[in-house]
Amino acid sequence: MNDNNLKKIITRYAITFGVAASLTIVVFFMRDLFSQTDINQIYRFISDGFTISGMLFICVWALVFISDEGAFDGIGYALKGAMRVLFPFLGLQKYESYKDYRDRKHEKGKTKGYACIGVVGLVFFLIGIVFVLLFNFA
Repeated sequence: MNDNNLKKIITRYAITFGVAASLTIVVFFMRDLFSQTDINQIYRFISDGFTISGMLFICVWALVFISDEGAFDGIGYALKGAMRVLFPFLGLQKYESYKDYRDRKHEKGKTKGYACIGVVGLVFFLIGIVFVLLFNFA
């Protein structure tokens, strides 16, 4: 792995971590964490922030993954056909078969470099689980 690829990977993870941390802090402010004095409430609100951020990132990663595998191709094809029938004046492309549609959608290849979303989401989710355990057993 050369130096340029390592910088790209670190940049991806840093940006993803920054967005997840920002979302976690927003949840902290929404739950009014910084005015709490009871340690159980603090643990609860910290677990809420990390768990919400973690699950959101894991779900986004899962959606990108299943979309990349072609799970939504049928829905997109059906919606395009419906748009062509309902709004013929929009000048949508002529009819194409489902096979041609799938081939056109997948000709550029699969999405790369989105594993950082799942990894950061999993880390935040695990931190949230730790604080849930502290909340329940403290």
